[in-house]
Amino acid sequence: MFDESLALKRRLQSENEQGGPRACYENCHSQIKAATFRFTVPSSSSSDIVLATDSKYVVQAKLAVPTGAMASNTTTSSLYVRAVGDSRIRYNVNKVAVSRRAEHDGHAYLTYPNTLLSLAFECVVDEGTPQPFRVPLSVTARIDMNSQLRYQDVCLASIYEMQDMDFRAWQCVDKSEAERRANPVRSAATNLTESEGVVKGTLYSCEQGKMYGFIYAPLRAETGSVSDPNRWFADNLIYLVLGVVGISALVAFIAYLIKRLHRYRSKYHEERKAVEAMQEEVDNMEQFGGSAGRKDDEVEMQQNPLVIQMRDMQAALDARNNELKLEEARVRDEESAARREAIEAMMADRDKMAKELEKLRAELDLVSVPPQSHHRIGIEEDMPPSVMAAASFASLPPLSTVSSMSSAAVSEGTVVPTSGAAFNAARPKKKKNVD
Repeated sequence: MFDESLALKRRLQSENEQGGPRACYENCHSQIKAATFRFTVPSSSSSDIVLATDSKYVVQAKLAVPTGAMASNTTTSSLYVRAVGDSRIRYNVNKVAVSRRAEHDGHAYLTYPNTLLSLAFECVVDEGTPQPFRVPLSVTARIDMNSQLRYQDVCLASIYEMQDMDFRAWQCVDKSEAERRANPVRSAATNLTESEGVVKGTLYSCEQGKMYGFIYAPLRAETGSVSDPNRWFADNLIYLVLGVVGISALVAFIAYLIKRLHRYRSKYHEERKAVEAMQEEVDNMEQFGGSAGRKDDEVEMQQNPLVIQMRDMQAALDARNNELKLEEARVRDEESAARREAIEAMMADRDKMAKELEKLRAELDLVSVPPQSHHRIGIEEDMPPSVMAAASFASLPPLSTVSSMSSAAVSEGTVVPTSGAAFNAARPKKKKNVD
């Protein structure tokens, strides 16, 4: 319903804002509020839903739902329509293309009275209804007209929100200009069936919290272009900043490089003079046979080749002596082990033969009547060779004594006999008693 107090309030507020030839302040279609209701849409048939009427019961806006557009798991779907207060859409941004700003006194944005042309509404559907709709809905509404308005500058729009930044702006449902030109709100068929000021738009979905309405959103000029220096700087600000930063960094690097080169300039000249002096000295040496310009601390001492050869020969001789000593020690260790094993074997045989001799003596004592001292020599003379050998082994010194003697002999370089014959030859012979 039309509210005169509201129209007067909007007029007073708009006088301090941007004015324009397209703004409506009295009997405006944009001041009519949509009804709030819930409508059940059957999926098997189409439906026309009236959104609002004026005081004369003339339909101001309606919503056409094609068959199967809101098909869901159930046979019916619910559509909720709510009115939209001016406080929710008054300060939404509506930007003007650069090529059309001259028509609006150079303003870059349109005010609320210049933007909204029809009633605004909010629609919501059940959660089970697929979105976007399988078949788009059609919205028909009356808009505020004047002689300067062109239908191609009108579109069905929704509000785009960025809650984190507290930013809200109008955005046409057909976002690109090509889509808007391909799907105008007023076609030839509409001209034949509908009166002036009636437009149609396509609604693809009813998202939660989305508000819709027909707005004035001028397209870019088709022919010619209007240059706006301020706009150019705004569009290329990031590139300008990056360019300035890059140039500043390059200048700073060049200044730093020049400073470093100037700092090392004196050192460079000192090194260059030293190189020239050395080069001059080398030239003098080559010219005068290498004797001119020589200093005592620059003379390089060289050793006599014979001294070097003698030193190498002495080192080789010492190495050979060390090897010989090691080999002799290894041979002595091996011979000592062999002698020790032979001595242990002979001592074992001696002990065995000594036991046999003691046994024979015991037997002999049992059968002998004369004194043992008188007949001992004769018995020994009549003893078999094996018994005599056992008696000779019994007279040998202990093993420790023999080992020490063999070790001493080895250390002195003498040869210790290893066979039994040698031991018998070395054993002292007994003298015969002469009566």
